[in-house]
Amino acid sequence: MQKFVKKTILFALFSIVGVLTVSILTYVYVYSSDDYYRVDPRDTLLIVGDSHTEAALDTRHLPGMQNLSYRGEPLFFTYYKLKRLLEVNDHLKHVVLGLSYHSLNEYQNSQYEKMLPDFHWMLDLKSFSSDRMDPKFFKIVANDMASRTYRFFVETLKGREFDILAGGYRHLDGRNVTAEIINERIAKLYFVEGTQEVQRPSQLQFGALDRILALCREKGVRLTLLNTPLHPDYLESVPQEVKARFEKLVGSITQEHFTYVRYLDFKNEIVDPDCFFDGDHLNYNGSTIFTEIFLENIKQAALAQNVRQ
Repeated sequence: MQKFVKKTILFALFSIVGVLTVSILTYVYVYSSDDYYRVDPRDTLLIVGDSHTEAALDTRHLPGMQNLSYRGEPLFFTYYKLKRLLEVNDHLKHVVLGLSYHSLNEYQNSQYEKMLPDFHWMLDLKSFSSDRMDPKFFKIVANDMASRTYRFFVETLKGREFDILAGGYRHLDGRNVTAEIINERIAKLYFVEGTQEVQRPSQLQFGALDRILALCREKGVRLTLLNTPLHPDYLESVPQEVKARFEKLVGSITQEHFTYVRYLDFKNEIVDPDCFFDGDHLNYNGSTIFTEIFLENIKQAALAQNVRQ
C-alpha cells in the first residue's frame, strides 16, 4: 500500500513538473514571440477597444486598417495589448481607441477578473503584484496556461496557425432594441448593483488611459478617441453626471495633448433603430454605414494634416 501511495505521489509530482515545464517553455518561446503580435505591414491604422468598436468598424476589406477590438476588454488590458503591438510593428502610425461613457466606470474593474485568462500572458510583474491579485487568479492563470499549451500543440499538429492575439470585427445580425434590454445595459454599466447609486470612476481604468496616452506620445503615434453611435433611447438613459464627467475628461485630454490626440464624437451620428443590434452596439447594417462615415473622416483628417504640413 505504501509503495502504491509513493508511486502515485511521484507520478503526480512528475506530471505537475512536466506540465509546468512545457507551459513555461511555450510561454517563453511561443507566447512571447514577436510573430504573434505582428500585423499586416501595409496597415498603418490600428483600432482597439471593446465591443463598441468591435461591432462598429468593419475594416476587413479596408487597406491600411486593422480592427483588433475585443468584447469586454477594459482599458487596463488594452494598454498592455497596445504596448506589445507598437513594440513589434513600427509601421503603425495611428491608433483609434474606443472610448465611451462606460469605459471608465467601476463596472470595468469586474472585467479585470473576467478577462484575465485572455490577457495574463501580456502583463508585466507590476500588474501581477497589484493588490487586485489573489490566489484564485493564479488558479485561473494555471488552468488557462495548460489549456493554451494543449491547444497550441493540437493546432500545430493539424498544421493550423494558433492565434493568441484576441480581437477583430464582430458581425452582429438582427435588431434587439427594447426598453427592457436598454434598461438592463444601463443598470449594469452605470449603477451600483441593485441600487440607483451611480458608479464611481475606476482609478484602475484612469491609470490605464494615462499610460495609453504616454505610450502613444513616446512612440510618436497619433491617437484618436472614438465614441461610436448609441441608440437615442440608450443615450438619453445614461446618467447626466457620467456624461458631464466624461466630456470634461475628454476636453482636458484633447487640450493637454492636442499635438497628437483628437476626439471623434459619433454618439448621435446614427438614429435609425434598424441600424442597432441593441442600445449601444451597431448591427451589420449599422456598421456598414458607420465604417464609411469613419473612413471619410479619416481621409479628410489626413488631407487637412497634409495641408498644414
